[in-house]
Amino acid sequence: MRNGSPTMSAFVPKGNGRLSVEWSKYATPEQTRSRGKVPEDNAVLQMGTGNIRQIREGLDVEHVPLPENQAHSEINLPLDRLEQTEVRLMLHRIATVVIPLS
Repeated sequence: MRNGSPTMSAFVPKGNGRLSVEWSKYATPEQTRSRGKVPEDNAVLQMGTGNIRQIREGLDVEHVPLPENQAHSEINLPLDRLEQTEVRLMLHRIATVVIPLS
């Protein structure tokens, strides 16, 4: 976070090009934050799936529940580095801070 807003590093995907997120239908912002390795070192952001899908064709959000986390979902980012940077910038622009850093 910088000046109360997320930085681009908040949108770095895993090695498979997927960004791990949680579906608010299954988890409150507080529950999401509590899953961090050090919860107080994490902010919680919110993005609407419709807004995510409008960023570009083929960008999608998929519900991928885990045994220990029903809310787990993933955003599939492009693997091309330039395209991925552009998508990450757009995600940054549509994200709203729900729980700021302490």
